[in-house]
Amino acid sequence: MSEKPFQHIRGLVVDWAGTVIDHGSRAPALVFEEIFRQCGVEITFAEAREPMGLSKRAHIAALLSLPRVAEAWKGARGRAATSEDVDEMYARFLPLQKATLQDHSQLIEGVAESVCGLRRRGLSIGSTTGYTQDLMDVVKPLAAHQGFAPDVVVCSDQVEGGRPAPWMLSRAAEAL
Repeated sequence: MSEKPFQHIRGLVVDWAGTVIDHGSRAPALVFEEIFRQCGVEITFAEAREPMGLSKRAHIAALLSLPRVAEAWKGARGRAATSEDVDEMYARFLPLQKATLQDHSQLIEGVAESVCGLRRRGLSIGSTTGYTQDLMDVVKPLAAHQGFAPDVVVCSDQVEGGRPAPWMLSRAAEAL
């Protein structure tokens, strides 16, 4: 790789889970499977991953709107899921997710070296995540210890709407 500075690029913004840590975004998917199981509904790992990238509350709502999951919910609960169900599941999600982060914050191979090379060429590094600030307070020091400490971290609960809305990316770009 050439070491000369980039002429027109000043920064790079990356996602966290599945991009720089936790190959396959296993941590949230496993927790989604568990909270649905606690509600009497089995979902597959593939289903759990399908809406990945959304804020975690929106992710739960998206899972409940999948036709197979919606039918399974009705079968287990005798009714369609409500926004109160989403709130309850999200409240269960956060502590379970926080408890799993220690075991699912391994940097993906090559990330530290790539970021180091990009910094040598003058780039600032920003990041966005579907995780909340509270969850990232666990993840950031673990990643930093492994060699990844971006200049900017924007969490889904720091903007009006997470993905697919552009607000996290916009805030990260402004901060860079």
